[in-house]
Amino acid sequence: MAYRFDLADVRFLTGPDAAAVLAAAAALPLTDDSLLADLGRLRTVVGERTAAVVETVRLRRRAIGKLGAAAEGWLFTDEALQQATPAPVARHRAARLVGVGVHDVTCSIGADLVALAGVGPAVGSDLDEVRVLVCLGGPFRVSEIAAEGAKFPFLGREIETLERMVAAQLRLATAA
Repeated sequence: MAYRFDLADVRFLTGPDAAAVLAAAAALPLTDDSLLADLGRLRTVVGERTAAVVETVRLRRRAIGKLGAAAEGWLFTDEALQQATPAPVARHRAARLVGVGVHDVTCSIGADLVALAGVGPAVGSDLDEVRVLVCLGGPFRVSEIAAEGAKFPFLGREIETLERMVAAQLRLATAA
């Protein structure tokens, strides 16, 4: 069974100490044969977030084939990675929407959203708070985060989200 990330895990993985800890974990093999020894080494450095760090590194390694080299800097959950749109498919879809504003109402970890933000205004939302925070760990900057039920400008008009449908909203732009 896959590791189940919680909000505290994602906050840690996006926090000030994360880069060094993730780099240390990425330097380890983390294979089925070495995993127990690797976990022991990391526990002395990472403590209670060891499982989240190891799962993140292993998911990033798996994601490269699906999402490309940029996936090395993303955060994932196992289920979200399985469901993520492969990068070539996301780019193909986005190419059909050049200049068109899009609201991806089930953006999950943002695989489609990153491609969409590269060709026009893009807003993403999802019911899963962990996935929204994981999406923030992607290779883009967030220019706005609006609370549930908030109004935000999109394509020159105000859009009001439905509280039952949208847990959070992100207006994303590709990294400069």
